Amino acid sequence: MKLPFPTDLPPAVRQIGRALCGPETRARLAAGLQHAAHISARRDPIFRASLAQLAALKNHHAGQTCVIIGNGPSVAGFDFSKLSHLSTFCLNRGYLMWREQRLNPAYLVAVNDLVLEQFHTDIASVTCPVFVPW
Repeated sequence: MKLPFPTDLPPAVRQIGRALCGPETRARLAAGLQHAAHISARRDPIFRASLAQLAALKNHHAGQTCVIIGNGPSVAGFDFSKLSHLSTFCLNRGYLMWREQRLNPAYLVAVNDLVLEQFHTDIASVTCPVFVPW
C-alpha cells in the first residue's frame, strides 16, 4: 500500500484535521505522514528507477554553464538557437516555444500541478529528460 503525502489528502480530511488538532499537532502529524510516505514511495519500482536515472546525471554537466528559461511573454520572440550550445532547463510549458523554433531544451522541469494535470500527455511526449515532483 502506498501512503499519501499530506498534500494529497482530500480537502475534507484536512478540514477535519484543522478542526480536531492544533497547529503544532497538525505539523507533527504532517511531518510523520510525509516521512512515512517517502519510505513507502521508495519501495515503488518506478520511483527507484527514477532515483537511479537522477543519480546517473550527477556531475554530468560539471563545470558547464546552464541556462534556466522561464516561459511566457517575457521570452516571446527570443532566438533560442543562441542557446543551442548550452545546457538548458525550460519550465512548465516552455517546450512550446522551443517547438516553434524546432529546437529542444536539454531538460524540462514542470512543478505546477495544474500544468501537469492538464498537459501530462504533452509533457510525456517531450524528448528530453523531464523532472516532475511525482
